[in-house]
Amino acid sequence: MSKQSHVVKVGYDSFYFIEHNFEHNFKLLVPGVHTLDSKMHVQPDRPEVKGPWRVILQAIGLRKEKIIFGQSNRGIFRKIANSTLREYREMTHGFYSASGFKKLFLKNNVNDNLGIDDSLLDYKMMDLFDMDADNCTFEQTLDFTLYPDRKERIQSLMDDAGDFKVIRNPLGQLSYNHPVEINLDRDWMPSQGPDEKVESGVRSKAFCVNFAPADCMTADQLKKRYSQHGYVKFEGDKQIIRRRGTRDFIIVSAPVWLDAQDDHARMKIKPGRPYELKTDSRVVSASGTCHIIHVWKQV
Repeated sequence: MSKQSHVVKVGYDSFYFIEHNFEHNFKLLVPGVHTLDSKMHVQPDRPEVKGPWRVILQAIGLRKEKIIFGQSNRGIFRKIANSTLREYREMTHGFYSASGFKKLFLKNNVNDNLGIDDSLLDYKMMDLFDMDADNCTFEQTLDFTLYPDRKERIQSLMDDAGDFKVIRNPLGQLSYNHPVEINLDRDWMPSQGPDEKVESGVRSKAFCVNFAPADCMTADQLKKRYSQHGYVKFEGDKQIIRRRGTRDFIIVSAPVWLDAQDDHARMKIKPGRPYELKTDSRVVSASGTCHIIHVWKQV
């Protein structure tokens, strides 16, 4: 963590949030998962492992993630670098860039399109991303800013769910078993965002969101008992969120309002904590932009 940042740690129900506030830059080294415990399933020949659901949620701007394999893991690094994106997805149980925020917001070195579509599947990883063979590092850049002219592209990468689009698995179901360096910087944030409230409210914040309910001792139990998907709300659009389980929670990347409904008054919700749905549905107001995560208990 850089000297210019500070953190706020908060727990709610089965969620644990770490709020990072940074004035200039923010750097965090996340250790890799190397040991087997009740919630992790390590496979040494794979770059990622199953574990509690977690994601870093931010409302705007760039984020760089550098996976540090190190010289002792040169073999797996070379295997990934020489793999096609299609082959790497198979190595990561079909998850890498096929779902979650990476599918929508990951940048690549082949074209200027934001996100990962099927036209990139047969490119090698070393051509798509910044892979340093000397130091055995793999760097990825994501851009989360929801400019209006990105709406068509982003929605084309999302999945149909009735009358709206969703992101599958926004809370990642895999963690790297190598250290990951997370980098954010105020200089990487746009000087003018798509929504002034987003820019002024959370331009210098990132939220580490972790979901590890006490009734799940393995990753397979977590996947069986809980489900998740996400939404992307652009300025001027309303987003309907329907209750899908016995308990439903929503998390947002930026402050937004829920419209008044029945006996429930208009309500402002903010990042850094979950909100439980108490009605069959709620509507996010048209004003503002944000990324939304929806988690529900199935049984």
